[in-house]
Amino acid sequence: AIDEADVDDILNNLRERQAKTEPEDRPAEETDLVKLDLRAIVKEDSEENELEIFPERKISVIIQSFKNSDDSVESSGQETEWPFQGFSINLIGMSRGDEKRVIHEYSDDDPEPFKSKNIEFNLVVDDVQSRALPDLDNEFAENFGGYPDLSAMRADIVNNLEKQNIETYEEAYDDEILEEAITQSEFEYPPQALESEIDAVINNLKTNLERQNLDLDLYKKTRDIDDDGLREEALPVAKERLKRSLFLYKIAELEELEVDDSQVHMEAQQTLNYLSQSLSYSETKKLSNDNLIANLEWNIRADLILKLAMEHFRNVSRGQFDEIESYDSKAEQSEPVASENDTSVKNLSASISIEHDEKQETNNESVDELTDT
Repeated sequence: AIDEADVDDILNNLRERQAKTEPEDRPAEETDLVKLDLRAIVKEDSEENELEIFPERKISVIIQSFKNSDDSVESSGQETEWPFQGFSINLIGMSRGDEKRVIHEYSDDDPEPFKSKNIEFNLVVDDVQSRALPDLDNEFAENFGGYPDLSAMRADIVNNLEKQNIETYEEAYDDEILEEAITQSEFEYPPQALESEIDAVINNLKTNLERQNLDLDLYKKTRDIDDDGLREEALPVAKERLKRSLFLYKIAELEELEVDDSQVHMEAQQTLNYLSQSLSYSETKKLSNDNLIANLEWNIRADLILKLAMEHFRNVSRGQFDEIESYDSKAEQSEPVASENDTSVKNLSASISIEHDEKQETNNESVDELTDT
C-alpha cells in the first residue's frame, strides 16, 4: 500500500514549484530562499596545502528545517540538500552581506570529491527572499494538472507511485537474474570494445560531475590518480556494462528480435526536437547533419533492441522454461554453450563473442555513476 505521507511529499514538492518569492530586508528564516556566493576547499593543516574543491559560485538555497520540542533545530529530512544534509540550517539568522565559514566532515559513504574529507565552505549572503506557497485545494489541483478536484489528483499520484514500485521491483529482479545468467556465460570481445566502454563510463562520470559544477581534473586530484588510474578505476564498471550488453544482444540475435524503423525514426525526431529547444540557431542547424542523424538512429535502435531483449529475458526467467531451453538449443547451433552442470536460470548461458564494430563505440548505455574502488 502507498503511504499517504509519500503522497503528501509529492504534493508539497509540486507546491514548492509554484512558490512566489518576495525580497526581504531581514535575517533569513525557515523556508526562506537565500541566494549566496559559495566556495569550497579541503581543510588542511596549512593554507599552502589547501585544495580548492570549487571556486566561488552563486547558488540558491531553500532553508529546510524544523524545531524539535526542545527548541533545537534539525534538518527537515530533505535528502537532496546540497552540498550536505543540513547545510541550509547554517543560513538561519544571516542577512544580506553576512559571511560565514562552515566546516563539514564527509563520511566514507559520501560521493567524490567530498568522500572522507573535511571541507570548508566559505559563504556570503547576496539576498534573502520569503516564499509563499499556494494553498493545497481543488483550485491548485485544477490549475496544476487539470484535475476536477484534489481527491482526483491524489488518486493519480497513488496510481503513479504504485507503478513506480512495480517498476523498481522488476528492475531489481531483472538485475539479480541477469547477473546470475551472466556469471554462467563466457565472453569474448576485442580490446577495442572494452576501451570504448571505459570511455563511456568516464564520459558518464564527467557528465555527473558537471551537473555539480565539478570536473574530472578535480576528481583525479582528490583521488590522487592520473588518467591511467582513472581508466583502471572505470574498468570493473565497463566490464559489467559490456557483458550485460553482449548477453542481451545474444538473446536478441537468437530470438531474432527486431525494432520497427518507424519507431526508431520517431524517437530520433523527438530527441532532435528536444535538443533544438535548448540550442542556438547555428547549433540547431548542425542537428540536420546526415551522419549525426544516422549515428543517433543507430544508438536508438541499439537501445530499443536491448530493451526488447531484457523484456524477453524477464518473461522467460519467470517461468516459461520451454523458451529458455530453446535458447540452449539455438546457442548450440551457433556457439558452444556453458557447462551442463550449470542449473541456475535453466542453463540460460552461452559462450558469447563479438567482433569489433566502429559504430558500437557510440553506444554509450548510461550508468548512474563510476563505482568507487
